[in-house]
Order: sequence, then structure tokens, then C-alpha cells
Amino acid sequence: LKELGFDLMLTANNHCLDRGYSGLTATLDALDGAGLAHVGTYASEEEAANPVYLADVGGIQVAFLGYTYGTNGIPLPSGKDYAVNLFTTDYMTTLSTPDTQRLEADLAAARALDTDLIAVMIHWGVEYQTTQNSYQEELTDLLIANGADLVLGSHPHVLQPYETISVTGWDGRERQGFVCYSLGNFISNQQDLETRPTAVLE
Repeated sequence: LKELGFDLMLTANNHCLDRGYSGLTATLDALDGAGLAHVGTYASEEEAANPVYLADVGGIQVAFLGYTYGTNGIPLPSGKDYAVNLFTTDYMTTLSTPDTQRLEADLAAARALDTDLIAVMIHWGVEYQTTQNSYQEELTDLLIANGADLVLGSHPHVLQPYETISVTGWDGRERQGFVCYSLGNFISNQQDLETRPTAVLE
């Protein structure tokens, strides 16, 4: 992946604890060994305390944040609540209550860095639905209102729409942001027709 030109991975997703905490940290070790940056999961409390990853993208300074809705019913390891960036407070039950306090605090920290753009990579939505749902739309409004310029979605395994939206920001001013609700599969072994098209967002 590094040789093919990838630079940054979102490691927070519903499968990130499938092999337990040791699997999570082994993934991070492998990425570090290859020189691939990552956001969303963490091997230590110190790393998790700074969830914003700064990158120079063609001369544009971008602050990246990454989140997932849950972990497929696998609880965070005892004493390691920092391991996964969850954007829900009820990740073990209904997956329906956004952690607005966390999202607002993280985005405030990203804004304080005074970068050109803030990008949020987020694992959300309903698998195989080709349109976004109201929950994704409400979260997008929250993210953009608090400083996100780009919202890049994953999880549904199919492409979902993209759009530019306008919301009232944290400072009372109108601001715009771009959202792609689902980037679909880049590569997979899924055979359903709508899981097979691949796109690259430029």
C-alpha cells in the first residue's frame, strides 16, 4: 500500500477489535513499520490524547480525524478506553447517540492548529444502502458546523452520494463543507453488483 502511494489509513472501524487489543496494536505496528500514517485507533493513552494527524497534501495543510460508530459488540478492553475513536456513546447497544462532546472537543483542537482544511474520516451508515440516512446527514451538519471542511465516509460497501452543504458554524457564521457519505469498496471480494464499482475521490 505504501509503495502504491497510500499515505494515511483510517484504522477505526467495526472490525478493529476482531482480534482483540493485541490485533489492534499489531495492525498499528505493521503500519508504522511500513511508514504509513494512521488515525482512529491507538496503542497508548499518550497517542490517543492527540487524535489530530497533520499532513501536507500537495502544499495544503490538512488536519485529519477518524472515527467509527462501534466495534461489532466487542467491548473496549478494560483500562483501554482510549484504544478506539468512537463517535457514539452507546456503541454496545443502540449505536444511536452521537458523542457530541467528544466530536466538538476534537474539532476545536483541530481548529486551533489553524490548518488550511480539516478532514473527518468516519465509519458509519448502513451496509449496502446506496443513499445516506438522516443520521449521517445530522452528523455531517454537526461536523461541518464545528469546523470540518471534508467528511469522508466508509462502511456501507457501496457508493453513496456526495454534496456540498451549508450550515451555521460554531461561531455563528455560515460555513460550507463537502461530504461523501460513502466511498464504497476500493477493493474487496464481495460479489453483489453494487459492491463492485470502485471510485477514487480527487
